[in-house]
Amino acid sequence: MPTLKAHSAVAVLWLLTTAPCHSAVLSLDPVDAAPIRAGDTFSIDLILTEAFAGLNAGDELLAFGFETAFESSAAKLTGVTYASSFGDDAALLGLDLAGSAFPGIPNIPDNQSVTLATLEFYAIHAGAFGLSLSGDPSEPDQGLFFGLHGPYAANAALSVDIQPSAVPVPAAFWLFASGLAGLSGRRVCRTDRGKDAVG
Repeated sequence: MPTLKAHSAVAVLWLLTTAPCHSAVLSLDPVDAAPIRAGDTFSIDLILTEAFAGLNAGDELLAFGFETAFESSAAKLTGVTYASSFGDDAALLGLDLAGSAFPGIPNIPDNQSVTLATLEFYAIHAGAFGLSLSGDPSEPDQGLFFGLHGPYAANAALSVDIQPSAVPVPAAFWLFASGLAGLSGRRVCRTDRGKDAVG
């Protein structure tokens, strides 16, 4: 029959292997609500809400790392601007998006959010454009990293509909219109001169 010490040891080991429940929400949000047209540049914010839900009050957000995937060639990534608290670690870690903060971002209320980075894109042509981010905690440099916990998995996806560009009126139309205006003006002048000669 197992003793109380054996039960206690098993309970302690079990508690050490369980992680706290973490329910942070990672999202991709367009910076501007205006329609995106082919030829436009547009930005998408990477936002973390409820970052510390289920974590200790003294914890800090230290780093993040994500891989990106694009579902079409309708737009291309032209740059990433990290929030002022985070340094750019993407090249160092070989990831598409990676940032670290020292000191870390302190625990914030659940109803507040943290912008991690802003991704800038160029819309190449009309069509649906899908973007997804994944942070796989089985990889040593992916996910959300906190001072006392982590890494935690975090994923986000967004689909953007890129509209055709507005068709500009061709320059030939304006040349044609000015020619017509010139001809009609000349005709009016001839008609007026003909009346003066008769009268």
